[in-house]
Amino acid sequence: MPPKITLYSTENCVYCVKAKELFNKIGRAFEEVRFEDNPVAFQAIADRVGAMSVPIITIGESVIVGYSPNKILEAL
Repeated sequence: MPPKITLYSTENCVYCVKAKELFNKIGRAFEEVRFEDNPVAFQAIADRVGAMSVPIITIGESVIVGYSPNKILEAL
């Protein structure tokens, strides 16, 4: 079973859009959590990873802060 992918994003984040495009291009389903809609989730993941920037991507147990296609593909 493939690992669960969660993308923590904001509405106007260019790199969040690029991450969504990458997941769609490779045909991987993901859950998007937008911080504007769920500030509690933002604070929880930010505290967990020690980062306040987006995107934050979790792939199974892996956490990627920022948009890095190579790291995303490697984690998959």
